Amino acid sequence: MTASANTLPRGGSLRRVGCIGVIGLQLLAAEPARADASQPAVQLDPVQVRAERPAAYAAETSVSATRSDTPLDEIPQSVQVITRTLIDDQQLHQLNEALANVSGVFAPRPEDAILVSPIVRGFAAEVYVDGLPAFGTTSTVDPGALAGIQQIEVIKGPSGSLFGGGVGAPLGGIINLVTRSPVARAGGEIGVRAGSFATINPFFDVNQPLFNGVAVRLSGEYQRAYADIDAVQSQRYALFPAIAVGLGGPTTLTLRGQFSRQAYLEYSGLPSALTLSDRPYVREHFSGATTTPHTVVLNQGGALNLRHSFGDGLEAVLDARLYRSRFDEYGSFTFPAFFPPGLLNPTAYPVLSGYLPSAVRETTVDGRVVCTLNGKRVENRVIVGAQYDRTRYEAGLGLRLLPNGRVDYADPDSDVPFGAVPPVSDTQADRFVTGALYLQDQLSLFDRVHLLAGLRWERLALDRPANGFDRDQYRLSPRGGLVVELVDGVSLFGGYAQGFRGVTLLRSDAPVQPETSRSAEAGFKLAARELGLSGTLAVYELRRRNVPTPAGTLLDPSAQTQTGEQRARGIESDLIWEPVRALSLLTAYAYTDAVVSKDNALPVGNRLPRIAKHSGRLAVRYRLLDGLGVGVGVSAGSRRQVTLPNVDSVPGAYVVDAQASWTRPGYEFGLSVSNLTGRQYLEPYPYLAQSVTRPATGRALYATAIVRY
Repeated sequence: MTASANTLPRGGSLRRVGCIGVIGLQLLAAEPARADASQPAVQLDPVQVRAERPAAYAAETSVSATRSDTPLDEIPQSVQVITRTLIDDQQLHQLNEALANVSGVFAPRPEDAILVSPIVRGFAAEVYVDGLPAFGTTSTVDPGALAGIQQIEVIKGPSGSLFGGGVGAPLGGIINLVTRSPVARAGGEIGVRAGSFATINPFFDVNQPLFNGVAVRLSGEYQRAYADIDAVQSQRYALFPAIAVGLGGPTTLTLRGQFSRQAYLEYSGLPSALTLSDRPYVREHFSGATTTPHTVVLNQGGALNLRHSFGDGLEAVLDARLYRSRFDEYGSFTFPAFFPPGLLNPTAYPVLSGYLPSAVRETTVDGRVVCTLNGKRVENRVIVGAQYDRTRYEAGLGLRLLPNGRVDYADPDSDVPFGAVPPVSDTQADRFVTGALYLQDQLSLFDRVHLLAGLRWERLALDRPANGFDRDQYRLSPRGGLVVELVDGVSLFGGYAQGFRGVTLLRSDAPVQPETSRSAEAGFKLAARELGLSGTLAVYELRRRNVPTPAGTLLDPSAQTQTGEQRARGIESDLIWEPVRALSLLTAYAYTDAVVSKDNALPVGNRLPRIAKHSGRLAVRYRLLDGLGVGVGVSAGSRRQVTLPNVDSVPGAYVVDAQASWTRPGYEFGLSVSNLTGRQYLEPYPYLAQSVTRPATGRALYATAIVRY
C-alpha cells in the first residue's frame, strides 16, 4: 500500500513518511531481485490478509483533528468519522440524520436550522467545510445537502490550537464536512428519491478526468417536499463543482464551489403549555399564519487548496475560502410569555409576525508548513501556520407587536392573515477580524507512545458601530494530549484544550465579552482490526464562560444577555464492530450532564435545553448475497428540557428506522422507512427561546433508484 506525502500510513503513524520512508520502500521493492530463486515461496499470514479488508463503517484516519491524515487511535481526543459507506447504506440525505450515529450530538433539521447549531457535548458546535469556517455557529451554510460530501468528521471539545476564523476558535466542537474531490478515474451516479410528503429528490455525482493532470467533479441535488405539518412546504437545490489540476510533479491545485438555495414556510412550534397539558389540539396544525412568505436562504462560496511538496518530508499548504450568504426570514409565531391564550378558549393563542433579513460576507486564508522528521525510534511532525479571517454580519429585525389575531389549535381550519411585512426597526452590523499564528507538534515514540502539543495566538477585533463598541481581544489557546498503546489495539488517552471566540449574534446593548472554554477528557481508543472492533470510550468535563442566554422582553423577544458559566460532564461510547465484510454493527451512547453552574439570573443547576441526559443509537447492517442488504436502527433519548430557565420538559422517546437495498453492476434500488413504529412524541423546539415544542414526524417511506457508471 502506498501513501501520499500528506498521509500517515497505519501501524506507526509517521515512520514511513518522508525521504527515509521512501528509501526504505525502494529497498524493499528491490529485495526480490536479489533473492535466491531456489528459496521456497513465503506464505501469506491469513490473519494479516483479513486485517487489510476494506471497512464499511469504521474509518482509520481523520483529516480534520490534526490538519493531517492521522490514525484515529493516535489522536488524544474523541473524533468520530461518518463514512460515505454509512451514509449510503442508511440512505441519508440530511446532516441531522447522519449525526444521529454519533454519541452526544443533537442536530436540528435543515428547515429548523436558521441560526440554530448542532449541539456537541452540551454546547453549540460549529460547522466547517474542508477545515475552514462558515461563519461560526450559524447553520445558513446549508449543510443539509449531502450529495457533495465524502465524509463527516465530528471533533468533540474545543480545538482552539488549530481552528478558528471570523469569530475565533470553536468552543464545544467542530463538525467538518469533507467534500468529494476530483479523481483520475471517470465515473458517477445519477439517482432519485421519492416518497412520503410528496418528496421528490433527484441527485447526482459525476467525476470526469479531462486530460493529463486535470479532473472535474460536479455533485448536486434538488428536493421538493411537504411536511407532516399543515401547509409547510420546502424546496432546495445545491451544487458543488470542483476541479483538480496537477501543476507539475509535487504541486496540486484544487478549486471548489458551492451554490445553494433553500426556501420554506417557517414553522415556529406549538406552545408547551398546550402540548404538555390535557387540552385538545391538532398535532399537524401550523403554528401561525399559513400566508406567511417563505424564508429564503442563498449561499455562494468558493475555496482554494494549493499544495506543494519540497521533498524530504517538507510540504506547504494554502487554503482560502470566500463565503457569501443572505437569508430573508419571515415568521409568524405565538409568544406565550407575554400573550397567553384566551380565558374562554384556552387553546386559542395570539399570533405575531416578524421579519429578519441578514447577510454574511466572510473571507478566510490559512497557510501552513508541514515538516515530517523520522528517526529510528522517534517520529515527528510539526505544523506551523497562520490564519486571517474577515467577517461582516449585517442583520435587521422587524416585529409586529400587536397580534394579527388568534389561532385555535384545536380547530384544524383556524388561521389568521400574515398582513404586511413588518418594517425593519432594529439593525445590527458586526465586523470580526481574526489574525492567528499556530504551532502543533506530533511526536511518536517506539510506535506506542504518541504525544500532541499545540498553541495558538489569536487577535480578535470586534466592531459593532451601532452601540459604539470596538474592542480587540488577545488569547493564547493551548492544546495537549497523550496516547499510550497498552496492548495491540487498545490505547489509553488523555487530552486538554481551550477555546476562545467572539459572540456573533448577541442582541444586547451591553459590551460584548468573548466566550472561553476549557475541556479535559480521558479514555480508551480501540483499533483491534483483526477482530473488526474500533471506537472510543471517554469521560470529559467542559466549562464555558460568558455564554449568551435569552433575556427576551415584550419590545424585543430575541434579546440576550451573557451569563456566568455553564458546565457539561459526561461519558461517551462510540463503537463499531465489523467481524466480517457482510456485517456492520454501530453503537453510540452518551451520558450528558449539562447544567448552569454560575449565573446571576438563571437558577444554578438548571439543565441546558434540547439535551437528553441519556441518549444512544444502535444500527445494524447485514449484506446478503447477490447485492442484497438490510439494516435497522434504533435511536433513543431520555427527558429533555425545553428552555432556560427550566419550566417545561418533554418525555423521553425512541424511534426505529430500517433500510433495504439491492445493488447490481450499474444500478441500485433502495427502500427506507423512518419512525417505523409510528411513535408520537414531542421534541424541544428552539424558536425565539420560547417554551414551544414540535410533534415528531410520523412514519415515512422513501424509495431510491440509482444508476452508476
